[in-house]
Amino acid sequence: LVLNEGIVEQLGTPIEVYSRPASIFVAGFIGSPSMNFLEGRISDDAAAVELRSGDRLPLPSATAADQAGRPVTVGVRPEHLKIADRDDGGAGFIVDVVEQLGADSLLHGHFGNDRTALTVRLNGINELQQGARVPLRAADDSLHLFDAENGRRLA
Repeated sequence: LVLNEGIVEQLGTPIEVYSRPASIFVAGFIGSPSMNFLEGRISDDAAAVELRSGDRLPLPSATAADQAGRPVTVGVRPEHLKIADRDDGGAGFIVDVVEQLGADSLLHGHFGNDRTALTVRLNGINELQQGARVPLRAADDSLHLFDAENGRRLA
């Protein structure tokens, strides 16, 4: 049960709430580090979310064509972002800080000119330096789309 100012936002087990949050509030409430949120719009072909930076995050083919062009807030957990091969069109992440935690590394940075903070959790020790630009991909079916106005999850 997740409450927001006394109102039920979502009922479910912790894993259900983590895996399929009903709103931006719920998505940011569970998980550490918390979910990343980026503003964008669903592309005209409904194949990707176009971010303010100009980068694109591919969407699953199940995204409804009637959502094309819709402004969204896209949520993605730090552990669901991965460094992509240079030639596969991943979004361009710029590293600001690398936090070495031993078993994991947290990369803190942003996409292009969009200074919206983004955290990436990678396994193990990572040798990236401040200012490095790396392509990122989201793990399959790991993007959460929320209505840009009311913050509720899109079906």
